[in-house]
Amino acid sequence: MELLWNETSRQRWTELMGRSGAPFAQSWTYGEVAGALGAGVHRFEIREGGRTIALAQGVERWMLRPVLLFTMGPVWIDAPETETRAEVLRMLRERLTGFLVVTPGEEGSRSGMEAARFKDVMTPATLAEVALGDGFRANLHQKWRNRLVTAEKSGAKPQRARDLGMLYWLSEQDRRQQKSRGYRALPPAFTALWAETDPKSISLYHTGPAGDPTAAMLFLRHGKTATYHIGWAGDEGRKTSAHNLILARAARELADKGVTRLNLGLLDTETAPGLARFKLGAGARPQKTGGTWVRW
Repeated sequence: MELLWNETSRQRWTELMGRSGAPFAQSWTYGEVAGALGAGVHRFEIREGGRTIALAQGVERWMLRPVLLFTMGPVWIDAPETETRAEVLRMLRERLTGFLVVTPGEEGSRSGMEAARFKDVMTPATLAEVALGDGFRANLHQKWRNRLVTAEKSGAKPQRARDLGMLYWLSEQDRRQQKSRGYRALPPAFTALWAETDPKSISLYHTGPAGDPTAAMLFLRHGKTATYHIGWAGDEGRKTSAHNLILARAARELADKGVTRLNLGLLDTETAPGLARFKLGAGARPQKTGGTWVRW
């Protein structure tokens, strides 16, 4: 088994990730933006018998000592066996220094992680994932669909943002939301740098006039997958179900661009039950991740 460290080209990385539905945090653009913000970025390609079996992108930060975090990774190519996965994880464990944290992107990772002598420190999270394509509307829950139909009959039309001014405005609204609601997410600088690094991957929609929007949502494309990144709705936007309108249009247009899956983020029924109902109502299926593991 061969490990290539920071030798894989952007084109090859993107092509290989496209075969496995690259998670947001394992996309090349994510690493490029994290690096521009001061993090160390390490990309690994693992081969066996001349073929690639795994990719893993780690972001390194200093927290009293170096911490290398593999979020939603490694990404497995063509579903290798558990024994092979364990060997890849052992190779990463032995080759890397510092504090190593791995958060596998899929359920069923326990046997491989334990075989590679990692210790689980956090239970799996659950993501909301929507399948895009012709069946999107049929998968909507009845109440969600009713709100969408009512909003469509009102004449409201989601619009694609035509310049970065709307993106900067939305990033500021999100910063204020984080502060007022007491949660943390990626900073506005991350969003701005993503837009500069890969502008064609951005899908930003709003309702209401560009100078005074009632709601907005931003989606980031990475291969055949897209991730809902940030959103905001004022009183009028919530009253008119603007996010239902925006999501329905985004789902249609993302599918037209070849996107097959839309990640709506975490499902948190305890602290954000209303948001969880919105995601599930949009036809999202709960997808458990593999928890959080550290080198022990």
